[in-house]
Amino acid sequence: MEWSETAVTAVAAFRGKHAEAYVELESGPDGAMVDIGGWLGLEESVDLQALLCCIVNSLEQGYRLSLDLSTVTYISSTGVGALSNALVCARKKGAVLAIARISESAERILKALGILGYFQSERYDE
Repeated sequence: MEWSETAVTAVAAFRGKHAEAYVELESGPDGAMVDIGGWLGLEESVDLQALLCCIVNSLEQGYRLSLDLSTVTYISSTGVGALSNALVCARKKGAVLAIARISESAERILKALGILGYFQSERYDE
């Protein structure tokens, strides 16, 4: 899969604005992955929400997008909202959004808020 120029540009803009957060686009034979890490506070999460919708909207219908959240050190309620919104965007697009990996802190928050179960889950051996 090749990422759209819009998605690549949006990721570069996000990285340029947020030193404490990390986003990387990856692609493979089984789908695409967005690696998200670092501090997802209020400011980062507002921009992350727009970024994730941009990424989802660049996918073809039925495509699978996995999120690697294994290096998330903090996620605010706004960050949880960004992930929830991405899930809604994916469903509207007819795409699948899954969590491939998740840090303990992010998993604890998503479980406590009851949202983790809405995402498909993938477990990869490291």
